[in-house]
Amino acid sequence: MITRNILERTFKIQFGNRRATCFTIDFEKRQYIIASKHLVGSIVGQSSIEIIRGGTWENLPIKLVGHADGDVDISVLAAETLISPTHSLTLPPSDPTAAGMILGQDVYFLGFPFDIVSDATLESNKNFPLPFVKKAILSQTVKGTIMLDGHNNPGFSGGPVVYYPKNDRSSDLSVAGVVYGFRHALGQVYPDQERKESPIGYYLYNTGIVHVHDICHALNLIRQNPIGIKF
Repeated sequence: MITRNILERTFKIQFGNRRATCFTIDFEKRQYIIASKHLVGSIVGQSSIEIIRGGTWENLPIKLVGHADGDVDISVLAAETLISPTHSLTLPPSDPTAAGMILGQDVYFLGFPFDIVSDATLESNKNFPLPFVKKAILSQTVKGTIMLDGHNNPGFSGGPVVYYPKNDRSSDLSVAGVVYGFRHALGQVYPDQERKESPIGYYLYNTGIVHVHDICHALNLIRQNPIGIKF
């Protein structure tokens, strides 16, 4: 079951003419926005993003906390006001073993695929739409990237991946990382599907492997520049 401590922290955002997902975390009594670097990577210093509420895009002034290095697709922003309730949400230690993640366990990722906005809201969440929730399986970690067996879609980028430590559903949800994409593969189209000779076309297909960057990258940026709004 996905509880309101992550449902009410996940938002649909827009920067320029591109849209994706973001979410909030609280660290040392300050709130931060976690987003995809490929969406907001051009932000320097003060800027603004748009966030949808009640079917309307609203301007949200922000400051850049930092962009992750290299290929890590994470940016951290700080708003001038709290944008979500400060529900308890566990942030794991940097050691995956201590974080209580078990290969094969269920995990969940949240977001707004295909530019769809749900009519579902919670009054306590200031009329922000609730995100889609999808379930996956923790498949493996490869060179620091968390790999899930699931089906990601465009629009989930920047969304949170959450899990129950040690697969114990009596515990609080914990954040594992940030969705940034899925693995593609090249398929071939044949005039004769039986013989499969001389392909006449090609297409990309979703292999069902979801790529996730560890939340520790966001926490490192926050520790270096702790400017989130206090509560």
